[in-house]
Amino acid sequence: MDLSQFLMWTTIGQIGLPFVLCVLLLPLERAFPRRRGADSLAPRWRANALIAVAGILVALLVGHVMTDTLTRLGGSISPVSIAALPIPGAAKVISSLLIMDLLAYLLHVLAHKVGVLWRLHRIHHCDNHFDASTGLRHQPLEGAINLCVLIVCYAALGLPLVVIAIYGVVFAVHAIVSHANIAIPPRLDRWLRLVIVTPDLHRIHHSVDPREYNGNYGQVLPWWDWLFGTLRIVSAEQQTQMNLGVHELGDCNQASAMKLILLPFHATRPAQRGQKRPRGRVATARNSKARSLAVKRKP
Repeated sequence: MDLSQFLMWTTIGQIGLPFVLCVLLLPLERAFPRRRGADSLAPRWRANALIAVAGILVALLVGHVMTDTLTRLGGSISPVSIAALPIPGAAKVISSLLIMDLLAYLLHVLAHKVGVLWRLHRIHHCDNHFDASTGLRHQPLEGAINLCVLIVCYAALGLPLVVIAIYGVVFAVHAIVSHANIAIPPRLDRWLRLVIVTPDLHRIHHSVDPREYNGNYGQVLPWWDWLFGTLRIVSAEQQTQMNLGVHELGDCNQASAMKLILLPFHATRPAQRGQKRPRGRVATARNSKARSLAVKRKP
């Protein structure tokens, strides 16, 4: 198998494996759930799958344009080439994988800290349940932005194409597995999370609590959270009662794929994360009180 064939098959793997894994993990999620799942899978799964298909189409287009542009530029934007360094092949592979996962971690942090990026990223977080299909749910424009940034970084660092393709498959597979609603035995989970982000570790990141969602940004490796002080630990028992989603968006279980994709472009300005927006009778009472005070203050 030559390089072009290898890259073709890895691309197919990145696209197809997530959907296959969602189906394969469903029996395990039903048999050994960490949390009670959604009463009806159809609306969420349909929306998540359609969002993923839209994201794939956008990514293929953006990836083709970016790759063609960088090919024309040649090596002019690459100040250093890891692929060309006079070091053993294993060292190139390991260093490249670490760099790519660190970049993924940093992009994830930015998605939470930059307002415009958060409006896109919250589509992933507004899923009120947490199962394998949640790993498919990413706003297509967010995926395109991340892809553009990563392609430029990879080209600038001169990372080996083969390693990039391998990490792409690992990333796509792990994005599904890390969202699986499976009750891994706590002792086994403690060992696994030393080397990989487990569902019990990542689920904390989907909490509505700002003390919890502002952490555990790791994509495949948990080491960056340890290193940068963003690691959050919540027991498996507490996670069974944890509220998931985005507070200001409420219940998104029945939202269609189109509504979720267009959510970042709504004119309404959402409350800041962690800030509770008054609703119902409380909001009405506050508004009435405010109007009364305004009337009293008039001369």
